[in-house]
Amino acid sequence: MSAARHADVLFVKKKPGADNDLAAYCTREGIPHVLFEDFGRALGVVRQVVDGKLSVQEALALGTA
Repeated sequence: MSAARHADVLFVKKKPGADNDLAAYCTREGIPHVLFEDFGRALGVVRQVVDGKLSVQEALALGTA
């Protein structure tokens, strides 16, 4: 979890019906992150950032990928 502060864009997988320590940590510590359920959707956001079609700030503003 300590590495969470150093990521440009942090993706956190949703865990329906289960505790999510990383999401709770990020929320508590004010670390921006993008929640996702499906890695295919998260991969699309990563590709857009890498291709320069989406800025890091725009990716983080999505909130949920």
